[in-house]
Amino acid sequence: MTATATPATGELKHLLAALMAADDIDDHDLELANSIVQRFPTACEALQARARIHLRLEDAEAARNDLQAAQALDATHWGNAWVRCLLAHVEGGPALHEALALGQQVLATHPTHLDTLITLGKVHKALDAPEEAAACYQRACQAHPASFRAHNLLMQVLCELGREDEAIALIRSAQVPMHSYHMAIEYNLGTLLMKRSPRKAIEFLDIARQKMGRINNVQHNRAACLEKLDRYQDAIDEWSDLLEREPDWDWPRAGRARCYRDLEQFDAALADLQRLKQADPTSTQHLTLEATIHFDRADYPAALKALRALEQVQELQGEFLSNLLGATLKNMGELDAARPYFEQAIADDPESYRALNNLAFCLLHNGRPNKGEATRALAVAEVAVALQPAQWAPREHRARALLALGRSKEALQVFDAWCAAHPDDGAVALNYATALLDAGDHAQAAQRFEQLIAQDISVPYCHWGRGKALAQMGKKEEARALLLKAQHLYTLEGNTSSVEVCAETLADLDKPKSWLRRLMGG
Repeated sequence: MTATATPATGELKHLLAALMAADDIDDHDLELANSIVQRFPTACEALQARARIHLRLEDAEAARNDLQAAQALDATHWGNAWVRCLLAHVEGGPALHEALALGQQVLATHPTHLDTLITLGKVHKALDAPEEAAACYQRACQAHPASFRAHNLLMQVLCELGREDEAIALIRSAQVPMHSYHMAIEYNLGTLLMKRSPRKAIEFLDIARQKMGRINNVQHNRAACLEKLDRYQDAIDEWSDLLEREPDWDWPRAGRARCYRDLEQFDAALADLQRLKQADPTSTQHLTLEATIHFDRADYPAALKALRALEQVQELQGEFLSNLLGATLKNMGELDAARPYFEQAIADDPESYRALNNLAFCLLHNGRPNKGEATRALAVAEVAVALQPAQWAPREHRARALLALGRSKEALQVFDAWCAAHPDDGAVALNYATALLDAGDHAQAAQRFEQLIAQDISVPYCHWGRGKALAQMGKKEEARALLLKAQHLYTLEGNTSSVEVCAETLADLDKPKSWLRRLMGG
């Protein structure tokens, strides 16, 4: 005798509503679905609901068996199209368009069916149509104002579309109960906002903490936001409180180590790092943290050791680490060795200002650059200037490249324009005077150095620079007095290398002119 479908009773509807409300599906939900099917073997709705549970547990074959059983009971039941829509979504690929058609078929008779609206949203996401997905989730939220799942999915897609303000307004106005796993929707929103809007994220994480209590993940994410806002001590306090409860949790310990590093409390940072390495000595994340701590404390050999270890296991990938290794070698004076890493960083991120700036420096400061190096440095510096027009460093590299290419007038214009716009920038004014000296404009250089001496800027160096400029102008006695004064000041400072430079410049004063210099009037 063939069984026929029976309509859902009030009790069955109540049980199915509880089953359909479940968001995080586990074996307990499957046990409940099995018991409902056993109690109501001729109810299509029971089989359809169990098919959904099977799909959420990634058992498509069992879901198809339930669908076939439901179709045998009532081939025209609207819920069969819903289950077929779910199956088509899981199958993906070309079946996604079938899922759209099936979902629309369901909504034609049941326009507020929550699971269909959510599934259609997911299908649109899979078809790279996030706006259409948002519209589906919006309909679900309007029809089911207490649905955690609908609000959570809409909130996610709005944030992905850069519409964070809409997501924030949605959650502020929604009355969504706590998730079955004691999770507040404000926690999820705070987590989504962490990278782009950490200040707003903290606001919602604080609401979540009020609702959820002293939960580790809420506190972890709040501390991470404080770190992003450069509130390092506040983040350290949060990390430390969390570590009292979870001393073996590496995420907060790594976060605290980063904050100690940023506050230049390197001993504390290294203590946390040592604890992390004891727990997981092979972790590449810990090696990366170790490299940054040593780099920031100017222990470049130790930073290099950690970076070489990363390189050995082929984990030195991405712009950050390539640039960090290059910068470590650069600061150790290994400019030729540093250059390939800056090139790699730029290949990974053509708009890496720091790598462009570092590469230009290496091209210009490893002895006298040849024409090819100067041309390359000029091109790199111009990209860096375009990326950070308010910074002086790439402009200086551009000017030095122009000097190396014999384009002195253009180079000096760079300095002149910057000094006019930033009259209080003594470091640039000093570089300008040096550039004038290098370019052979000795009168202007002497005048600039004199102004800097009056401003008490790098006095020993400016005495030397003015003395050298005057020497080139033939004013030997004035030059000698300035060079001797510079030598005396450097001696008081204990700067032996600069004392030797002054001695060499003084010796040049007493050298007889060559026949070519006498002929040219020099």
